[in-house]
Amino acid sequence: SIHWLFCGADEQRELAAAGYTPRASFQYHWRNHGYADFDGFLGELTSRRRKQVRKERARAQAAIDGLDWVAGGDLKAAEIAALDGFYRRTTFEHGGFDYLRPGFFERLVELAPGRVEIARVRRGGEMIAGALFLETPKALYGRYWGCSEAIEFLHFETTCYAGIDRCIARQIPLFEAGAQGQHKLLRGFLPAPTYSAHWIRHPGLRQAIQTFCREEAIAVAAGMDELAQASPFRAEVLAARRGAGAG
Repeated sequence: SIHWLFCGADEQRELAAAGYTPRASFQYHWRNHGYADFDGFLGELTSRRRKQVRKERARAQAAIDGLDWVAGGDLKAAEIAALDGFYRRTTFEHGGFDYLRPGFFERLVELAPGRVEIARVRRGGEMIAGALFLETPKALYGRYWGCSEAIEFLHFETTCYAGIDRCIARQIPLFEAGAQGQHKLLRGFLPAPTYSAHWIRHPGLRQAIQTFCREEAIAVAAGMDELAQASPFRAEVLAARRGAGAG
């Protein structure tokens, strides 16, 4: 079998024409609509959601000494080790599998020091939480959050709001904060389609997978429509975006 993951829509169509089975899915993405600051973004949310976001940020920020960004090349060995520990603690607590082998974060920093950014959370002179980000001029990608102790709303502050702040400050148009996580929806991350294509050699298995993917695509489209109804943005903002053809 051959699998093309996270290809573009045009690439998926070309692969389907070549005999691949297209598969539909979605993630939650935040888009920068030219905001001057975080309050500019908040101004587009409903009053209820705006108050909730401010509450979450205030609670999280009051419990820490600060959150800053550290480029991969500037990370100390102890900070990389802490990030690895946060990752393994998170996967253990959620019953997941820590598929990243020891040394992954060190190797990533070595290979892409100019792309790796860490959101580092400090308290009492120690790094108590953090998240990995990969940054390009076109997009910010967030992955692998973790902490040494549970602090209310710190997860949202580190993985969502700090990334939004960074995108606004650096004029990055797109923020992909990782797979899954319906909690992102109420914090400004809307459903966005993702694409893949798959070639299966065995005819019988291929046919079964094609049938499944066709049915799944219908369910995915319906699910995205339903989630869109729960958007935190004000109705007039969404209407204006649709009229302008914006995402």
